[in-house]
Amino acid sequence: MNTYASFREFQSFPLIHTFNMLVQKLSWIILLLFLCQHGIEAAVICEGGIGILSCEYTSGTINIIKATYGRADRVTCAFWIPYYHTANTRCRRTVTNTVSYRCHGRKSCYLPAYNTIFGDPCVGTVKYLDLSYTCRP
Repeated sequence: MNTYASFREFQSFPLIHTFNMLVQKLSWIILLLFLCQHGIEAAVICEGGIGILSCEYTSGTINIIKATYGRADRVTCAFWIPYYHTANTRCRRTVTNTVSYRCHGRKSCYLPAYNTIFGDPCVGTVKYLDLSYTCRP
C-alpha cells in the first residue's frame, strides 16, 4: 500500500490554495509596515472609487513614488466580484506620470480610479490603482 500522495494531489488539496493566499496577504502587510515606518504611504483605490491622498498632518506635500493601474492579484478589490473579472492578473500599466500630474506638490488631492483617466489595459477585468507616495518637506 502506497501512503505517499503525488505532488499533483498535494497541490490540489484545498488548504494549499488558502495557505498560499495567506502567505501573500502577510507579505503585503509586512511590506506596508516597512514602508510606513520609512515615511512612505501606500494606497489602493478600487476601480470606480475615489481615494484621497493627504499630507495635511505633516509639514510636507505629496511626492508620488510609483503608481500602477490594472490587476496583479486575485484578491485586491475582489469582494463580491465574479471569478472571471479577476482572473487576468497580468494586466498593469504604469501611471506614475498621470498621478503625479494630478497630485504632486499638493497637501491633498482626490484621485479617482477610472478607466477614462488611466485607460483600460484589460477590458473585462476589474482593476485597481496601486500607488506609493511620501510627504516631502
